Parts: sequence; structure tokens; C-alpha cells
Amino acid sequence: MIVERGFDAIAVEADWLDALQVNNQQAPDPARRVGFYGIDLYSLHKSMQAVVPYLDQADPEAAGRARGRCSCFDHVAMDPQRYGYLTSLGLRPDREVGAVR
Repeated sequence: MIVERGFDAIAVEADWLDALQVNNQQAPDPARRVGFYGIDLYSLHKSMQAVVPYLDQADPEAAGRARGRCSCFDHVAMDPQRYGYLTSLGLRPDREVGAVR
């Protein structure tokens, strides 16, 4: 698809931040680069800690929104499994809609 149809990106079921580390590192010619992107957030807090500072530089208004939306996960500290456990038992509200927005 890349060679025959001119696609310039690959999206895989992988962690966004980990996939970003290998994005475009092998092609020195910018015209031949293909993006490699993970479309999942297995490392929830690690990803949030990368996205918000990036947005601080690229789009400060969006950074403020992201900070507010990510804060809904503060109560689970660094343990997303705890969040899943608490929401599945109805002990904490599900924050999926706000996070996706």
C-alpha cells in the first residue's frame, strides 16, 4: 500500500508513545518517510505526561483542555488498572466520555 498506493502512515495496535519512538527514524530522505503510529494508550500516565507538554508548545489552549480532561484520572495515581477496577464495581465514575472528548 505504501509503494503502490502512496500511503504515508501506518497505524498499529500499539502504545502511542512507544510507537512514536520508532516513527521515521530509518529514512534519511523526508520524501520517503512513512509515519508509524500507535493508536492505543497502554501507558496512560506516561502518554499524558508526553502529550500535555507537547501541547504547551504547539497549542497552549488545547494544552489547558487536555490538562483538565486528564485530571479526571488523578484519583488513580499511576495505576490505570485500579481505575478499571473501581469503575467496574461502580465505586468511581467512568471517565471515558470526558477523556475521549
